[in-house]
Amino acid sequence: EEISQALEILKPKCSVILLHCVSNYPSQYEEMNLQCMEALQLKFNVPLGLSDHTMDNLTAIVAASMGAVLIEKHFTIDRKLPGVDQSISMEPQELKQLKSDLVHVTQIMGDEKKQTPQMTSDLPEKKSCVFCQIIIGNSFAKWEKRPSNHVSAVCFHNRLKWAKVMLLVVPVKHMTQGELWSSTNLIECARLAVEMGDKHCSQYGYRVIANFGRKAHQSQIHAHLHVVSGISHQVKESTFKSHIDKSNDLVMEEYSINGAPFTAKISSSTNTNQREMWSTELIHEAALEALKLSRQRTPEGYRLMASFDPPKNSLCTGNNPSELYLMGGGQLGLYV
Repeated sequence: EEISQALEILKPKCSVILLHCVSNYPSQYEEMNLQCMEALQLKFNVPLGLSDHTMDNLTAIVAASMGAVLIEKHFTIDRKLPGVDQSISMEPQELKQLKSDLVHVTQIMGDEKKQTPQMTSDLPEKKSCVFCQIIIGNSFAKWEKRPSNHVSAVCFHNRLKWAKVMLLVVPVKHMTQGELWSSTNLIECARLAVEMGDKHCSQYGYRVIANFGRKAHQSQIHAHLHVVSGISHQVKESTFKSHIDKSNDLVMEEYSINGAPFTAKISSSTNTNQREMWSTELIHEAALEALKLSRQRTPEGYRLMASFDPPKNSLCTGNNPSELYLMGGGQLGLYV
């Protein structure tokens, strides 16, 4: 009755927020009875808030999640100061934390629209790109192919020493892994990767690897291919599981590989060998199929890898059958 009388006086003159309050100092959890906020809202049809005298932020956070639009707390710069309310009041750092918590409540509650968050393997952009700094000459690299007016891809040595040869093939233009692998820029990068693999790894073969997302250990946002000495034993020990799809030039199949919850192999439907695939537009077609499969099966992160066998009855590496492996579905091991 007293609330009704007060609102009759105030509502014609000003905006009103009605605060639920338990006048114990401090208040205990079992006294708070936040459910009565809903009853007050239904009865008086005004915005609701909470005058909170508990000793932490939990009650205020719960109230905010129930629709409270205002939280009142006692505040002091130091609880040790003299005064009746000092010992039950918030200090500056606690008030700062409460503000942060209440902002997060709003984000968590969202709205009534059901939304499915889009999963992506892309890393967040950084203010300064390591590879861009190398390309423009502001950071040191041991070069294999330098930037010039006539090239769109460069190559330098990886600072990691996990294998005998570790090179990075990088597009000159800043772009993400997804942008590189969905564009024709990939063709020149692929050709350069084969050229560098032949130059440095002709005796023992090599792998070309691209990591997408943190689950595949991608650390740089700028697109890049790893050229790593040695063939992939994972690929050699893989086993066929099922047929996925077929296009005019390509076959998509699911394989089983240790350490990868999901693996698909994209290969040529003809007798194209690995180096032929990676030196022509066929690698771009295979990349598009791999990206399509990744969006369906492993959007949170994955790895693309091809293995180039050392020469046997020929003079060149990579005369093994064409293949591009997509590995994902969860956390992957290191790529070397």
